[in-house]
Amino acid sequence: MFAAQGGHLDAMINLVEHGADLSHVHATGGTVLMQACMFGHLECARWLLDQGSDVNQAKPDGTTAVMLAAQQNKTDLIGFLHTRGADLSSQISPFGQTSLCIACRHEAVEAVQLLLDLGASTALLDMNDNATSSCLDLAATRGSVRLMTVLLGHPAYPVEHRTQALLVLLDPELDRVDHLHAFLEHPSEQFVRTIDKPDEAMGWDSNGEPLTPIACTCSGGDLQRVQLLSSHGADRGPVDPGWAPPEDDLEPPLSSAEQCSLLKACAPACAPDASCATALVLVCSRQGHAARDWAGTQLLPCY
Repeated sequence: MFAAQGGHLDAMINLVEHGADLSHVHATGGTVLMQACMFGHLECARWLLDQGSDVNQAKPDGTTAVMLAAQQNKTDLIGFLHTRGADLSSQISPFGQTSLCIACRHEAVEAVQLLLDLGASTALLDMNDNATSSCLDLAATRGSVRLMTVLLGHPAYPVEHRTQALLVLLDPELDRVDHLHAFLEHPSEQFVRTIDKPDEAMGWDSNGEPLTPIACTCSGGDLQRVQLLSSHGADRGPVDPGWAPPEDDLEPPLSSAEQCSLLKACAPACAPDASCATALVLVCSRQGHAARDWAGTQLLPCY
């Protein structure tokens, strides 16, 4: 194993000629092939497979040689192992991580690109409490803008994973405005305009209408994200036909979801019957600067 780790092919051949067992498994479940792949020794891996090593032999948790190559961003080894039958859809505990997920977790951007090119599994992670997560969610919370851009721009990556990632990026507790901008540079109109999320999941009532990203962002009073969404064409959502604009005469008027979320964002400062105009002024005041209205078309004074 030490010879494979160091890439010493001649030493490996010599050891085998003197009786070394290539099928030896470490106490952790690692194989000689795994050591060669983890440290990027392509010729050692080639020779081991020619000698009969199993390309898909796994540790007890499911880790395989190609996963270790993905973790270390060893693209030459990933491509080679794929030609020798490496399974790019196998999963490991916890959460059912795939080779693609492991590459994302370790910011192995070139490996992510290659794995998507090769058709690697994009399966969702099975998190606690029946929740799921995706590679795009990982990029949104922990990864670089570059990683997010690769996932968003690759035709093999599922567009339907964008909805949850967008919700993550709208979280005011995460400082990921640059990531949100990268997300919006690759918009799928359906997912930029509407988040089909149950009202109870957001903790407030939007009168039964689908939530929009702007409506979700209103609930946190995050004007920077609202303006960024607006500048990329995000829809304000259906407008309640029975709602009359306040004296500020916002145009277009707030959707009912935006009304609910603005009032929630300002509670408990707002009285229960406070108008949306009052709520908007209070949000602006809390931010400490003038802000455009939610459509980004009219500059409102903040007091």
